[in-house]
Amino acid sequence: LPPAGGPVLLLVHGYANSAAAARQSWNEFLGHVATVKIGGWMPRHPTGVQWPGDEPIVGLNQLAYPEKIGVSRDSARRLDRYLRAFAPPGGPALTLSIVGHSLGCRLVIELLECLSQPPAHNVRVDRVVLMAAAVPTTTVDRQGAFRPGVAWARGIEVLQSEIVWRKAFGST
Repeated sequence: LPPAGGPVLLLVHGYANSAAAARQSWNEFLGHVATVKIGGWMPRHPTGVQWPGDEPIVGLNQLAYPEKIGVSRDSARRLDRYLRAFAPPGGPALTLSIVGHSLGCRLVIELLECLSQPPAHNVRVDRVVLMAAAVPTTTVDRQGAFRPGVAWARGIEVLQSEIVWRKAFGST
């Protein structure tokens, strides 16, 4: 990560992506974003989070999917510890924008939940974009277990079915 204080775009890949595949996806994403005028939203420092979301034997990926939910949770906890150490209380703030895809969105939601809890830190999450989120809406709705983390982030956009979004969040 760059020095604390600068805005960072954190990209989180989905399930069954090797490090090479994730890197290629991030580069393609950033290339597409660079061609669109987005009103200054793009942070200067894009970086990716490589979490172990694939199996060495491709055929095992389908069978291993349920196990990867726990892996995404553990990865979120590790990333939380790293970010807290990187931006401790009293130091410069680290401002993140996060884009997640598929099961990587589960990691993002778990990370937000971790960051919303004590102890104190100086990490701020400005924007979150979840694409095809592999997260049950019941976990983020008004009574859901991850609602505090979702509410803690300054803004979340979900690219999925409008019907699913309205069911979880109503008109907000």
